[in-house]
Order: sequence, then structure tokens, then C-alpha cells
Amino acid sequence: MKTILAVTCSDEDTTFVPLAKAVEARGGRLLRFDTDRFPHECQLSGELVPGTWRGEVVNHLGERVALDALHAVWWRRMRTGLNMPKEGVPPHVRRAARLESEVTLEGLIASLPIQHVDDPFLVHRAERKAWQFAQATAVGLHIPETWLGNAGPSALRFAGRQDRLITKGMSLVLIPGPHGNLETMPTSAVGPEELETLPGDLAWSTACLQARVDKTMEVRAVVVGDRVLAAGVDSQQLEVSEVDWREGDFALMPQFRRVDLPDALAAKLVALNRRMGLRYGGADLIRTPEGEWIFLEINPGGEWGWVQEFAELDVAGTLADLLLAD
Repeated sequence: MKTILAVTCSDEDTTFVPLAKAVEARGGRLLRFDTDRFPHECQLSGELVPGTWRGEVVNHLGERVALDALHAVWWRRMRTGLNMPKEGVPPHVRRAARLESEVTLEGLIASLPIQHVDDPFLVHRAERKAWQFAQATAVGLHIPETWLGNAGPSALRFAGRQDRLITKGMSLVLIPGPHGNLETMPTSAVGPEELETLPGDLAWSTACLQARVDKTMEVRAVVVGDRVLAAGVDSQQLEVSEVDWREGDFALMPQFRRVDLPDALAAKLVALNRRMGLRYGGADLIRTPEGEWIFLEINPGGEWGWVQEFAELDVAGTLADLLLAD
């Protein structure tokens, strides 16, 4: 039986459960390793031998597997030590313990000479959107006119050349959302008031400005190896989601339906992942009223649970095939 290590976290079920079922249906095993439970509930041990490590991992359920018995690693989410007990442990000690545990876990597991979906160090690079955007244009994908930086006069000159603007976050920083949970920064429209304060705001942080593009559909395209599974929704039906469909996610997620992308577009998305050294990615696209396809970004390790559930696309099965391949 082929065993795949799932590097994930304890609240991740929307993708783990269907993938575990798909792997099991193909005769394999997906072993859960919740990084937020590490190191206080899970164990890792390794002894260095030429070129790799020998040892084992033990999860919070006591399930164990030898490192040299692993067939592949599915890197879903790293939140090392997040649920570490707080009582009796000073904050600076917790921070040090979490960092030590994270770099040990990530470095050791990533060094194993097996298939990784995806190599976390390549994922770190791909998450730098400024780098990612350049790679996307290199394979022929169309991106809105974009400005990055913290120079106020330059930002205002760029803004003056656009009819409408949006701003988006470049990092995965989490902020409080409308439902009390932590969410990534939404894409937002930039109006006259925001432009007036922009030079001063740029003294504190960089910004990403883009031309705002009219849309008839927003699409999540899941790239798995050489396959692309896409689902789309009309985000313009709700005022709150006109700029970013995620602002109306609870209402819009059930409305996602399968979309057949043009072959040339799908090939460019696969080419982008290859260029970045990745096998998986969740790409966000816009279709304009004129039928043009605009690339927004691709999320290494991005969500796909709602695409599987509502658009009835077999992402789990496709990903299982990739992970179990020799």
C-alpha cells in the first residue's frame, strides 16, 4: 500500500476528507499530520544518512509511518505549533519553539527524495505575487495593468492613466472578516478618497494597484499536473461581490458550475505551473463581456473543496492519481 503524508492542520476537512477517500479508493493511504498539533501532540524523528533522513512521523492518533515508507507528500497547510498550550510558557519561548519546530519539520520532510505536491520552498517563491505575475506574462497570460511599490508620485501617475482602479494584497496576511473569522485581504475598489490619502499611506507599506476589469464571470481553475478543472460564477449579481466574489462567498459558492476553458488558456495555466516548478495551483480568472480571459493570480496549495462539492468536479480523484503515480 502506498502511503501519502498529508501535511495539514486540524481544521482542514473540506479537502482532506474527499482526498483521503479518493486515495483509499485507489488502494492507498493518506496519513494526516496536523501541523498545528506539532510538536505537542505529534512526533517527528530522523537520523541523517547520506542524502536523506531515516526515522518516522507519529500523528496525534498514534498512527505512524517510517520516512522511507512514504510514497509522496501532500503539502496542504503549515500552521506549526498554533495550538501549543499557553499556560506556563512565556510568549517568547512559544515563538522560539514554534519557529524551531516549523523549520525542522519543513526542512526534513521536504528533503525526502519522493514526490511532493508541492515542494514548500518552490511554493514560498510562487506565493510572491510580483514574481508570479512576471512568470504569468512570460507564458502569455493576460494580466490587468499593474503597479507595485511605495512611491506616491509614481502611484498617482499610474492611477491617472486608468479609468478605474482596484487594490489587492500581495501577502497571505489574515485580517478579521465580517463573520468574525480571519480572512485574507479582499480586493477593493480605489476611489477618489483612497487616492487622496494614497501618498501618505505608502509611507507605511507598499501597495498593488491594478486597472479594474469589467467581468461577466469569475473562475477558479484548478491545475493538477497536466489537467485543468474549472468552475465559474456570475459575481456581478450581488453588489457586495462586484469587485471580489469572495465578499459574497456564502451566497455564491453554491452557484459555481463547471466551465470549459479554451484549450490554449488551459495550456498556458499548465505552462505557468511548470515554469514555477509546481504540480498544483488554484488559478483565479475573469471573463470580460468581450469574451477575453484575464489572469488574476494562482494560489499554490489553494482551496478546491467548494469546486469539488458544488461544481461536481473530481479534483480529489485527479489529485489522488497524481500523488499515487510512480
